[in-house]
Amino acid sequence: MLDVGGYRLAWVCGASLALIATLLAMRIPETASLQGDATDLPLIHRAVLAPGLALFTGLAGTAGFLGFAAVYARDVGMAGQGSSSPCMALS
Repeated sequence: MLDVGGYRLAWVCGASLALIATLLAMRIPETASLQGDATDLPLIHRAVLAPGLALFTGLAGTAGFLGFAAVYARDVGMAGQGSSSPCMALS
């Protein structure tokens, strides 16, 4: 999509795919049968907090690393790394 219509078309296609996936997921019926009163159920189950925090910290570290990897690669002489990025072309 980037080669066909540029960044605008790529972002529109990505957003469209996310919207289509959301609409399809909303059509899936509920499979769990609730026993008892459903009003006392927590929004987030406590058992997922620790694994969720571990996943979040790993992704945050990876995002920080990858955000500067192209800049570092250029500084150490790896020509061509990140050269297709519009931000790299401005610097």
